[in-house]
Parts: sequence; structure tokens; C-alpha cells
Amino acid sequence: MMECFNACITVIGYAADSVRGIQLLGILEALIPLYIKFLESKSAEANNKVEAIHKEVQTLNSLAISVKALILGTDILRRDFSGPKRHFEIKVLSNRGSEYFMDEREDTGMNASFMEEGRYKPNSQELEEKEMLLDFCKPRDMLLSVAADFVSLVSSRTEVLKKQPSCDRDSIIKASLDNHTHARLVEVLLTLLKVAPYDTNVMGRKGFTRYMLEVLPQTDWSCEEMRSPLHSLLKRLDKMFGKIHKKHILMRYLNWEAAISIVDGLNLILNEHSFISNIPHFKALLNVCVGLILDISPGGEHTEVLTLSCGFGSAVVKLIATQMHILGDNFSLEQMLLSPLTNALPEKIHALLVNLLIPLFIHVGSAKNERQNVRNEDISYAVCLIVKLMIPKDCYLPSLCGHFDSFHRFSMADKHLDKAWKNILYQTAFLGLKVITVCFKQCLKTEWQLVARCIQKLSNSMQGSIEYWTFLDFVVTQKTPLYVILKPMILYRMKQVSIENENEQNLRQTLVSQIRTNRISRLSSDGILLNDFVKELQAIKDKALHIKTR
Repeated sequence: MMECFNACITVIGYAADSVRGIQLLGILEALIPLYIKFLESKSAEANNKVEAIHKEVQTLNSLAISVKALILGTDILRRDFSGPKRHFEIKVLSNRGSEYFMDEREDTGMNASFMEEGRYKPNSQELEEKEMLLDFCKPRDMLLSVAADFVSLVSSRTEVLKKQPSCDRDSIIKASLDNHTHARLVEVLLTLLKVAPYDTNVMGRKGFTRYMLEVLPQTDWSCEEMRSPLHSLLKRLDKMFGKIHKKHILMRYLNWEAAISIVDGLNLILNEHSFISNIPHFKALLNVCVGLILDISPGGEHTEVLTLSCGFGSAVVKLIATQMHILGDNFSLEQMLLSPLTNALPEKIHALLVNLLIPLFIHVGSAKNERQNVRNEDISYAVCLIVKLMIPKDCYLPSLCGHFDSFHRFSMADKHLDKAWKNILYQTAFLGLKVITVCFKQCLKTEWQLVARCIQKLSNSMQGSIEYWTFLDFVVTQKTPLYVILKPMILYRMKQVSIENENEQNLRQTLVSQIRTNRISRLSSDGILLNDFVKELQAIKDKALHIKTR
């Protein structure tokens, strides 16, 4: 079998991008995983005797040499795409509904390219360009798939073999790919990343996805030889996501599942190699991802992308949480939010809360061992930000002085704000306060007084309507420290406020009754509350999407 593999690799080395080379790459992609599993089964049949283990290790070493020769010998697959690179936009192909990027320049014969039913019909030149791009991507993706199969299967098998007392550990190390080979794989991946914005299917290919999730985390990026490929990879990912972020049409047709696999792969290598968090290209890439999840929110600019991008925001939030854990005191929530808060429109504020701040605090606060990763300064900043957005512009709170001077002042209490949006923004802000008070109650000190003053200020103008009373019901039911501060206000001052809404009147009466009878309510655990918060967050997103699309 090894002779067959070597024969295929020899032919591929001559012309990896030819029809025959692609066929042989497909044969290797299919047979190598089966052969590795066959070797494992043969050792198991021999009850893992010394001779069987030794023979398996020798065969794996020989296979590793062959795979290295395959990767190092395919220089042509490390060349960039030489086809036409123009300004593209996506148009729907006739009948099939598949996406392809077409030239934006005017075409005098464009009218002849449309079918009777009005759908775009590609001409022969465009189909030829599509075929060129497919022929370019296919062998590279298959090579990455072969490497992913080998790395994932051999690495898991070697961990088992190391536990065998009769196995030589020095010989097992030879069965893995060296750094030089991994650097060549990165060069192959870069050629695909450069054309990814022009073809919606590149990132979703099997080899591309498996490399990001299986090979990337197992590569030793800490050695000096791999630093340059790592920087090149992060720089290219930053450029790719940046280009997608700038073009609405690219966001609409992006393969979001593949984008999630890229972010998950980055999260895996960040857990293994913490030094990556300080690389400028990684920080820039993280900022671009934050910009993406803000634009694909229900209130963002690209609402129609929301249903397609489900899960991408969660992957980015996990990546930010990992970055927060690694950097520790060097991580600043204020610095990360500086750019998004520059353009403080209602939609942007809503996107910031529902897609970034609240999911981040729920994710970090759901695990007690991760709560300590959040700095007290960041928690205080988040509380001050929410309070600043809730109170009217003419209200003055000394605790907020010095904060948020770098962006335009926005208030949810603005009279010119749409009523539906105002209710959603207040519901979102109150949810943020509930999440923080449940997850980080031990870290809040002066912030309790700040939130209480905010509630008192809102009672003067009765901003927040039903959401305001729902938050007070949470305070009274869960007996947070806010309960002690706000109890006199709820009992005496709120009775003097005139309320026209029947639901709000019932809530006020219930709250006063609970306090006066000193009834002990059944407290919910943090886990139950967080689960309720997740459901409420999803309900807010659905409501915002309905308002945006009505």
C-alpha cells in the first residue's frame, strides 16, 4: 500500500493541478484515513504485542515521510490565483440559484444576458472564469483535507501508543509533520483565503474547514520558524473579514458556518498559545469581527443577514472571553468599545447590548471560575455605560463624570426617538443590569448606588414604562442590594405617581403588597435566572427584527 501511495505522490508532484493530479489527490484523501484505521485494527487483533506495535509505528513513520513529500513537493499549489481579479458582485444564476461573483462594470450586451423571467444568465466568459476558480481551489482544498486526515488520526493514535510500555516514544515523534511542512500548508491556505471573498464556497470546503478546526490548533506556533506564517495568516484573515465587512453583498452571501469554524479555530489556538493575543493583526481581526456582529444584529445595517449568521456572534463572544482571560488586567472593555460607540445611533446601541455586552457577561458569568477574569473596572464601565444611556440628557450624576467623553451623547429618553425602539432599548438596558447584578454581585460596590439613582431619575419622568416596573419586580423578588436602597421609594414615592396603563398599575400594587406583607418570595438560582435571561434576550432580538422589517 505504501508503494501505491508513493506512486500517487510522485505523479502529483509533477502536476498537482492537472486532471490526473486531482484524481490521485482524491484517491489519497479517501485511502489514507482507512489505511491508518487498518493499521490500528491489525495491532488490536495482535493484542498490541511488541512486534505489532513496532510495525505500526514504522508504517506510520513511513506514511509521515510520504505525506511530507506530498506537501513539500506541490510547489504549484502555493501559487496565487492568476485569473481575472476585478470588482465583483453576486448575481443569481439562472434556475439553479447558485451564487457567483460577476463584474460590476457596465456591459453593453447585458440585456441579452437576461432570460425572459428576469433572472441573470451568465455568458460564456463568466462561466469560464468560474471554472478557472473551481480548478484553482479544488486541488488545494484536497491537499488540506489529506493533511487534516493525517494530523488528526495520527495525533490521536500516537497518544494511545505512548501509553504502551513496549513503544519507543522517540520513534513516535517522527510520525508527525515538522514545522517546515506546516509552514507550507499555511502558504496553501493563504492562496485560498485570497480568493475567498470572490467565491462563496471556498471557506465552506471540507479541507479548508477541517484545517481550521483540526490542523491549526495542533500546530506549534510558538517556535520561531512558525512566527512568520502565523503573522501572514492573521493578516490575511484580517483583510478577508475586513473586505467582507465593507461590502454588503459579500456579507449577504457569506458562508457563515465556515466563518464560525474560522473563529472557533482561532479560539482553539489562542487557548494553546496565549502570546497570539498580543499580535497586532489578531487584535485588528478581533475588532473586525466585533464590527461584523454589530452590523448583522436586528437593529444593524444588514438585517437580512441575521438568519444566515446564527452562531457567528456566539463564536466571536467566546473569542473575546478567551482574550479577556489571557490578557487579564491588560484587557480593557472601554478600549474595545471605543470605536463602536463613536457612532451612537439607536440601532448601534441596541446591537452593542444584545450582540456583545449582554452575551459576553452571560457567557463569562455562567461559569464561576471565569467570573474572576473580568476586571472590576470593566464591570463598573458597563454599568456606567448602561446608566448613561438610560437617563435623560439633562440629568446629572457625579459618578458618571469623566466617562464617555469620546463619543456623541445618546439617551434612550430622547423625545424624538421612536416609541417602539425606545421600549426595546429600555428592555435591553434593564436586562443588561439584571445580568450584571446576578453574575457580578460580589464585584459591585458604589455601582449599587449609581443604579439606584438611575431608577430614581427614571421615576421622575416615568421613562421605560412596563420594562421599568418589570425590573423593580425583579429587584423585589430576588432581594438584591438594590431592594434595600429602593424600598422606601417603592413604598411611598411611587404611590404618588399617576399611571394610566392598567398593567403598570397592577405591577405597582403587587410590589407594594409584597413589601408591606414582608412576604418571602422563592428565590431562583443563578442558573435558572441566566436561562431566563437567554430566553428574554432572544425575545428582544425577535421583537427588534419584527420592528425593523415591518
